[in-house]
Amino acid sequence: MGQLVQSGWFKPGKSNWLRSSVAGVALTAILVVASSGAEPDVAATQGADGAKTVTICIKSVKPDVPPEGGVLSYGLTRKDFQRIVETIPAIRKAIPVREIEQNVRYGDGLVDARLIGTTPQLAEIDTIRIARGRFLSDKDLRQRENVAVIGHALALQLFDRKDPIGKSIRIGENYFLVVGQIRQADATSTSADLDVYVPLSTMRSRMGDVTIYRRSGAIEAEKVELSRVEIVPDDPARAETVVGLIRRVLQDMHEQQDYSVEIVR
Repeated sequence: MGQLVQSGWFKPGKSNWLRSSVAGVALTAILVVASSGAEPDVAATQGADGAKTVTICIKSVKPDVPPEGGVLSYGLTRKDFQRIVETIPAIRKAIPVREIEQNVRYGDGLVDARLIGTTPQLAEIDTIRIARGRFLSDKDLRQRENVAVIGHALALQLFDRKDPIGKSIRIGENYFLVVGQIRQADATSTSADLDVYVPLSTMRSRMGDVTIYRRSGAIEAEKVELSRVEIVPDDPARAETVVGLIRRVLQDMHEQQDYSVEIVR
């Protein structure tokens, strides 16, 4: 099931398909083909009928317990994602996201950034506006390309005012080609200016699920497969029902309350 959710979004089809058992690679191919393939410049905040999009956000929550065996494992998993999209037909889109802290380097420059592994469809529901280049594509996801879309402040710190497109930045032990730069965030979300977006499939392939943090002289290891999942219900009026179904699925899958589910309007 290694590549199960790497396509990152979901459009429910026939119920018998939802209930079928599909190998991970095959399911990835199905979901990528189902994608529109578009590379949106601005996040979609309204539906075709002008109604505002309602999003359900499922987040991993770190429990207040000591790790076992030196690694604290918690939060949402790829199996959670699979179960949700296979058993809840009222979902129009489901987008997995993983976030970790990482140092980003270019030449002598070094920036502490938030690395976000996701799929192209995140730009359809999130406020992601491209200043230069493009956002992630389905091809990037399918081929696990080492490509990155960087925030405004990060681009400014590493490249001054020069065009970063086509340059390679170092993230951990890997090099990523910059294919896009995001416009400057508004005053209420300036931390987003230090974000770096990469394909979720690439993040998992290059960095795995375990992250090592050095804090206050101590070393901590955490295993988190998915930081959050963004869900768009097929009908905003059914959002509360979908939330209830999601909670029921996760209660069956988790022994502890290491997740949260909320509606974002």
